[in-house]
Amino acid sequence: MAWCRAQAVPVLLTGHTADDQAETLLARLARGAGLAGMAGIRALRPLDAAVTLARPLLELRRATLQAWLESIGQPWVSDPSNHDPKFERVRWRAALANLPELDAAAAARTASHLADLDAQLNTATDHWLQHHATLLPGGAMQVALAGAPLPEIRLRALVRALEIVTGSVPAREDVAAAIARKSATTCGGAKLEPTDTGMLCMREAGRIADSLPTPCAHALWDRRFAITEARPGVVRALGEAGWRNALDQWPDLRGLAMPFGVRCALPALWRGRIAGAGRRRQRSGDIAARFGAA
Repeated sequence: MAWCRAQAVPVLLTGHTADDQAETLLARLARGAGLAGMAGIRALRPLDAAVTLARPLLELRRATLQAWLESIGQPWVSDPSNHDPKFERVRWRAALANLPELDAAAAARTASHLADLDAQLNTATDHWLQHHATLLPGGAMQVALAGAPLPEIRLRALVRALEIVTGSVPAREDVAAAIARKSATTCGGAKLEPTDTGMLCMREAGRIADSLPTPCAHALWDRRFAITEARPGVVRALGEAGWRNALDQWPDLRGLAMPFGVRCALPALWRGRIAGAGRRRQRSGDIAARFGAA
């Protein structure tokens, strides 16, 4: 991927075939994968904003590809690990060879159909979020889950909301358990608080380990905030102690219309330490942008 970016190559092609797809489906079936997992290897997958991974041969059998390469005199390299049974994929490859009734090309078509259905559900989820989710100041999100047309839409909507709030994708089973719990809980680095219509999602301040030295320009903090700061210090989570210190400096913040958990997860510029009698606490030099200005 780094080479593609350096060479301005927007698409990286690989030679995955229908046999690779069938092996993937068997492995995921054995793990009890859901719809997204059973959609198998995707034909297109963005690696980042500049490079997309493309697999144009997913409906072609491996033997057909190798026969064509031989016919044009094109050699290829066979990785020795492809024959080592200690690797899961090699074991599934052997199992597939012993299942002549299971056609790899047909399995690849099944995966393609499931991928289409998965994409349609993602589109429906995005549409639901556009009309039933509100992004709040500080990066929290209020999601109205009641009335979602399908339980799957409700689950995907909350997964997507947590991805937006935390910057990472939570495990589906953890999100499903959080919905079923119907009480305040944590999930995937976020705090969840039930509301009358759904869930309030906010970053869990205690799970933020990111520490960003300054000065810096357009640096990403906690996968959520773009920070530009000319003053020396360290940007890290405000936290409860930082919030108390901020109130000492700016009493007008008491009227801030923002949940307490959201405030504690904001980025703050920390500079210096103050030692107390028998205890030590750190003093924040500034809350990022005074909730928008660091």
